[in-house]
Amino acid sequence: MAVANTLGEVAVQKYTDSLICDLCEKQFLRDLLDLRNELANTPAGSLSLRLEALRLLPDALIQWLEERFGLAPFGEVGDKFEMTVSELVNYKYEFIPLMIQMH
Repeated sequence: MAVANTLGEVAVQKYTDSLICDLCEKQFLRDLLDLRNELANTPAGSLSLRLEALRLLPDALIQWLEERFGLAPFGEVGDKFEMTVSELVNYKYEFIPLMIQMH
């Protein structure tokens, strides 16, 4: 029973990870933050009534993503941050090698 539970948990985690990767690859998370920031910088009452009603949607989605997947905005484009080596090992990034031609 424990093995079956573990397999189920691993399958759910794998599926969740694939959903999060898909959100990132399609730039939905970036665009959601951009939309939130643009709406925050737009004076209240300057949008159509329908768009004013949707003003809180980005924040609600961000809160849902945090509750559901543990995702939360971290920094802004151009922000600098420092990280210790022990913290860095928690991250993974696959670099695509650049092909440089020498003339």
